[in-house]
Amino acid sequence: VKNVCRREGTALGTCVHKTLFGHFDQSDLFIAIITFVTTALSAPAGTGGGGVLVPMYIIVGHFSPHGAIPLSKATIFGGAVANNFFNLQRRHPRADRPLVDFRSVLLLEPILLLGTVLGVFFNALSPGWLITSLLVFTLSFVTYRTALKGISAYKTEMGEARLVVPESSIHKASEIGPGERQALIHSELRSSASHDGVGDHSGGASELAGMVEYERRAFWYQEVGVLIVAWIIIGICAYLKGGDGAPGVATCGTALYWFFVCLPIPLIGVITWKVSAYLINDHSKKEELNYRFVEGDLKWTKDNVIKYPAYCFFAGFAAGALGIAA
Repeated sequence: VKNVCRREGTALGTCVHKTLFGHFDQSDLFIAIITFVTTALSAPAGTGGGGVLVPMYIIVGHFSPHGAIPLSKATIFGGAVANNFFNLQRRHPRADRPLVDFRSVLLLEPILLLGTVLGVFFNALSPGWLITSLLVFTLSFVTYRTALKGISAYKTEMGEARLVVPESSIHKASEIGPGERQALIHSELRSSASHDGVGDHSGGASELAGMVEYERRAFWYQEVGVLIVAWIIIGICAYLKGGDGAPGVATCGTALYWFFVCLPIPLIGVITWKVSAYLINDHSKKEELNYRFVEGDLKWTKDNVIKYPAYCFFAGFAAGALGIAA
């Protein structure tokens, strides 16, 4: 079949997937349309769409699981770049700070990348039937949990819909002018400081004011810089290790090869440990100063700095192994 694979003059008995532009057919058109719709719906939902893309590439495009998963990752990466371009410009709807919580990203992203690297290894070493079985199981479980969460959210929103809130009283942070922003900051400070009498101590109030002002920054260069370091570490190790079609400096299976494979683990571990300690101290200081948390804020307690990175590690592993978005 033309859109499954075709013989090439590379090696006797080998078969490769057809090229795109030289043999563009109806199945490629369907893939383009479904990919566009999937990524468009995934952006507001906060998912990458891999749960639809991988099965679609396998069923419609007749890719093997080992070919569909990398293609899904590339598609999701393009959508992620576009989403972040817009999200980085948005402000939080309930506080005067960026929509993106850079501190949470600083803790979760490196460990997610580490899980992705290990997931890619699992994908390369596993047979197609195992990858397909795990994909079906994972998507079934995710669908079930998402359905329960959707029903719960629907019931909550229907209950809140009975409360009529005047439209004039609703302000989005992105629509607030400079003067109103300053008033919002003072309101937050008064609300936080008066909660337990912190307002009686000028030192605590000024420290809280500095904390709120610090979080107003549009772009957190220091946090993003640490993330770039983590990306560079994993990228260099992957390049030196090499892979299919990209030979590195080490032969597969040698001690040097496994050195490059394992090198990111302690380096990312150190970054995660340092960031965890920083977030725990920052959260303790906020509670001491009666900082006013808003809905959706992650509270980085000692339990949460272990629990959420663990979730991200397994999400990254699933992304690397099965091609679904983390």
